[in-house]
Amino acid sequence: MPVGTPTADTGAVARAQIWLDSASVPEGAVRVEAGDVPAFHSFVGWPRTPVATLTGCWRIPDADAVDIVNWMAANPTPGLTVPFVPQYPPGNTGEMAVGQLPTPDSQEGIVFDVMRIYDGSVVIRAQVAALAADATCADPGAGSRWGAPGQG
Repeated sequence: MPVGTPTADTGAVARAQIWLDSASVPEGAVRVEAGDVPAFHSFVGWPRTPVATLTGCWRIPDADAVDIVNWMAANPTPGLTVPFVPQYPPGNTGEMAVGQLPTPDSQEGIVFDVMRIYDGSVVIRAQVAALAADATCADPGAGSRWGAPGQG
């Protein structure tokens, strides 16, 4: 951790762990280590700090990535909502994302990234963030605002 980086309180750490442990993924998804899936090119920059962050990965053999991301948008993790339902064309094999947040304007929750890989499997990465009680937001600049996580 870089010097001066604020740390999240125990409540944020516990909430992030609960969200990761209860992440809603389709039947047949098997939890794997991050090193066991190809690297994703996307990332989420959480603009509020301090924040507790965790990552989880799953693999689903012989699946369609668009079907998986649509299922995840329709079946959010308990306590989270999907404020923005992604629209991906059938057959898309690139990285796709769906954000699941406690409220539509929240800057915490889970961003699930989904992609099909070389062996026909679909891999899912969950980027989880829970804000500390004293979290503050970086200034996005004049006339700007932060978009919801998972909206690209």
